[in-house]
Amino acid sequence: MKLALYRLARLGLALSLGAALLAALSLGGEGSPGRAEAMSLQAVPGTFVSAITVLNPATNSASATVSIQFFDSSGNVVTTLNVPSPIPPGGTFFQYVPGISGLPPGTYSAVVNSDQPVYATVNLNSSNPTTGESYNGVNQAGASVYVPSVLNGYYGFNSVVVAQNAGSSSASVTLKLVGKSSLGSVNYTTPAQTIGVNASFSWDLASLASNIGTGFTGAATVNGNGQNVAVVANVYTPSITAQTPNYLFGSGNGFASGSAQAFIPGLYKNYYGFVSALLVQNIDPSQTATVQVKYSNNATDSASIPPGGSALFYTPGNNQLPNGWQGSATVTSTGGQQILASVNVQASGQAGTGLATYNGFTSGTNTVFAPGLLKSYYGFNSALTIQNVDTQPATVTVKYSNGASDSPVVLQPGQSKLFYQPGESALPNGFNGGATITSQGGKIVGLINIQGATNADQLFSTNAFGS
Repeated sequence: MKLALYRLARLGLALSLGAALLAALSLGGEGSPGRAEAMSLQAVPGTFVSAITVLNPATNSASATVSIQFFDSSGNVVTTLNVPSPIPPGGTFFQYVPGISGLPPGTYSAVVNSDQPVYATVNLNSSNPTTGESYNGVNQAGASVYVPSVLNGYYGFNSVVVAQNAGSSSASVTLKLVGKSSLGSVNYTTPAQTIGVNASFSWDLASLASNIGTGFTGAATVNGNGQNVAVVANVYTPSITAQTPNYLFGSGNGFASGSAQAFIPGLYKNYYGFVSALLVQNIDPSQTATVQVKYSNNATDSASIPPGGSALFYTPGNNQLPNGWQGSATVTSTGGQQILASVNVQASGQAGTGLATYNGFTSGTNTVFAPGLLKSYYGFNSALTIQNVDTQPATVTVKYSNGASDSPVVLQPGQSKLFYQPGESALPNGFNGGATITSQGGKIVGLINIQGATNADQLFSTNAFGS
């Protein structure tokens, strides 16, 4: 099989990050590669580097022989990295991109080739200023790709939308933005941009201010007009102001399809200083969607969302949720329109500083893999959240890669449980490993949050992998 990683790193170029950082898993055979988006973020402050982790899931029966090809912006192979040893089932391979011989500083695309189904994550860190985020595999390239939340000058936050041509020939790509701003209601489509095979293009929403206004908040649709594209949307603070006193950076994958339901494992209302915002997009081309949000404490919220638009549910703004609440939610389109969701998580106060983004889920599995769990690992710690996304109870067991296990926990439909690794006595300080989570009964999904010990943005969120 082939696993594609696009735009893996721009190294040593301040104020012009490129990043790549998304891996895509293809579950098909050879010749049906997954795709992932590029990042070329000229407006985002920072000097960025990245690292790739490839996971051979424990459910595989054979070791994985893996190589990684790196491509320049024209699609030419720059170098190929052959992983020195096969990755055993349940094992991982880690590669710091600046350490690859024969790969000069720059922005690259990459394809991971494996003879077994594998997963991948990529970590991104910047200096000057310090920020960070993690990215999961992307297997949702499509003719149209949707982003639930994009911003321009919205409480000090901006967005960059990046499209990767995942097709077989040049693509004429447009970006449609639907939302509200200083101009009132906005429904704007950019001129078509030609993007070569495996190449990418970035739209910095700040450069579109004359068309979309300032204070813009809304949703985006990227159309490949006959070619598949993969998309990432990045939110960042362009400068330090009284409104945004810290540099922050987060990133979320685009969606190639939706569902009548979306499942959200982790939401926060001043939970040890963490807050969250849930963004829901209606991707129906013609019908308004009425959506209901049901929280795990039975609180509710609702909104009507126009075609292509989105609604924001700010967790601290819901008076039905108690202060200090942490829990989950299920989002339902009551009329059956296709929706999708993402979440922004922000740390402040006692939680330190940080911004991270993760995507909601449309389905679950009975086995979930969570790589990159940490306990006092160079100052980094993690929290794993598991949600039951089924209609029947789920008996959930977490088994860590060092052999430690948690006692089984029963989750009712829609409920979640947070497993905080620093609170796990069976994990030693300095632990850097993973976990396999199994459910008897209901299907589950998983969310991984990681935070560093610095006062800068070192908050990361990634979705755990389903079997």
